[in-house]
Amino acid sequence: MQMLFLKKLKLELSIPYFFLFMSLFFMTHCSEPSPSSDSKIPSEDVSGLSDATSKPTIVFFGDSLTAGLGLPSQDYAWPSLVEKKLLEEGIKVQAINAGLSGDTSSGGLSRIDWALRNQISIFVLELGANDMMRAVKVSLIKSNLKQIIQKVRAKNPESKILLIGMRTFPNLGKTYRKEFDAIYSEIAKEEKVDLLPFLLEGVAGERKLNQADGIHPTSEGHEILAETVYPYIRKML
Repeated sequence: MQMLFLKKLKLELSIPYFFLFMSLFFMTHCSEPSPSSDSKIPSEDVSGLSDATSKPTIVFFGDSLTAGLGLPSQDYAWPSLVEKKLLEEGIKVQAINAGLSGDTSSGGLSRIDWALRNQISIFVLELGANDMMRAVKVSLIKSNLKQIIQKVRAKNPESKILLIGMRTFPNLGKTYRKEFDAIYSEIAKEEKVDLLPFLLEGVAGERKLNQADGIHPTSEGHEILAETVYPYIRKML
């Protein structure tokens, strides 16, 4: 069914919009998480969890964009690059990459308890792209994201939260597009959290910033994502 949908979509979209659509579709890895995914739910023995109280802990909670799907390792993904920039400034932090390829807002809500085992200083939430690709009801996406934020707050009342937004594309219709694009600013206002409007600014649809298949961000692309996120994290610290 996905193949028939994509063929139909290709006919309906102009070439620039189609390429942007394909970039978003595959970069967010729309299949459900499975044991064969490049990024898996971290085990209980994740390195560094034992000393989480000794320095600020930043948890990056998201999908394949956070996990760094297709890169040699998570060291090349933007969460690690943000941590590296902070360390270079002499700011000691511990970053935990809790990205899972193919994850949705519902999936994130079901696994958030893992991340909450730690004392969290900053929680970065990047989810919703895979929901959007499946045209999940906007009300459900919003509810899931708000519940994740509320769970983080309940366990870590002093933690700061950064919500990272995504954007949809014209093919899903004006109504869905308008509703989806608005949920992140609505959540940020209602839950009083910081908002980064669009993670893929300057990267989505740029062929040179994607891997050889033209659909996954290269290391250079992740460097740009890190530059986009870094000022928000630096300010929160």
